[in-house]
Amino acid sequence: MKWVRAVLPFVPCALLFGALAALLWIGLSQPVRWAERRYILGYLSGSGQEVAPAYAPLSRVDVFEQGSNVRYDGHLYVIGSDAGGRDLLVLIAHGAVLSLEVVLLVVVLRLLIGIAAGVAMGLGSRRVQSAAGRGSGRSRSRWRWSAGGTSRS
Repeated sequence: MKWVRAVLPFVPCALLFGALAALLWIGLSQPVRWAERRYILGYLSGSGQEVAPAYAPLSRVDVFEQGSNVRYDGHLYVIGSDAGGRDLLVLIAHGAVLSLEVVLLVVVLRLLIGIAAGVAMGLGSRRVQSAAGRGSGRSRSRWRWSAGGTSRS
């Protein structure tokens, strides 16, 4: 019973993370043309009513691509579209991948810099120790963290 109380605060976070991951998966499963091309006119599927972008959330629209007579039947705009008829979910999902790649790159670089600095400090490099704030006669408990942005005085 203790583990239930320990896990319970994390359930809403896990559900939110799962919902966001599902939306990301749905957005990435759509062809990239829904993010790159403009769709200037559409008909609501089923009713045949003519609509112009921006399309409403959860609307299924038969759309025409700008500059051609190509008709795409029944595209579902989960969270709507912008003024050019581009699917917002697909735009967000493909932008999120780029952001996650940048975050991964930064994390790996910080890890490598931290490992290199730790090895250099372990080998007794006075230059690295002074750059980290440890070589100026401070005690170990009052060490100023250079990467974390916090300091103890």
